[in-house]
Amino acid sequence: MHQAVLSRRNFKLNVLKYWRAAVCAIQALVCAYLGMGPHYAAAVGVVPETSAVLIDENSGEAAIKVRNTDAHPIILHTAIIDTKEDPARLIVATPLAARLEPGESQLVRFMLINKEPLKYERMKRVVFEGLPPELSSHNAVDLIVRQDLPVIVKPAALPVDKEPWKRLTAQVRDGVVTLSNPSDYVVRLEQRAQILPQKTMVTLSRRYILPGEQVLVGKARQAGAKTIRLFPMTRYGYTASAYDLQVTASH
Repeated sequence: MHQAVLSRRNFKLNVLKYWRAAVCAIQALVCAYLGMGPHYAAAVGVVPETSAVLIDENSGEAAIKVRNTDAHPIILHTAIIDTKEDPARLIVATPLAARLEPGESQLVRFMLINKEPLKYERMKRVVFEGLPPELSSHNAVDLIVRQDLPVIVKPAALPVDKEPWKRLTAQVRDGVVTLSNPSDYVVRLEQRAQILPQKTMVTLSRRYILPGEQVLVGKARQAGAKTIRLFPMTRYGYTASAYDLQVTASH
């Protein structure tokens, strides 16, 4: 009898896991299609008040409200995710878990734990998940909605730049176009770009470029590329005006 109960519970947990993966995939597709941040992908569930978290080293912390828009209670789970390019631990969040009644909001705080002054902007991600307080009875499956937001940390001595994409450079060598970020700023971009004068649409390898990094522009060779048209994103994930960047030859 005990084994049967465990078996049913494990089955429900596995189903819940696959539902969770499916929801995340659908949200990602919707966001990519609409050109929006994940904050706008779901009309219900956990909803952050902004689509990004910005932390200034001068204050050492930031906060954001997250609201439960569902008609039932949830457990709000908060997790800081490191990017693979920057795995060093930099931020802690509190509370990591909180129960929210329908319509209730929770203030989540983020605190820097760096021991040395920052020299350039850093980026992490925060994931908010609204989990059911317990697995539903009978054979129902609860839908888990997650929100994945960027967390950008600005050094104390670094001036604010609302258009950091203008600091990028582009090079072409043997038909391969690369974008470089020699600045101290994190640059957010849509993954689509256009090579001119060919008017060829290409895909960037990522939606952001960290300080000191390079990313490839598309997979095919782009002989004769003179300009690359970028579609920058503001700190909060809104699409800014297109920006044309001259491509220089690299030898």
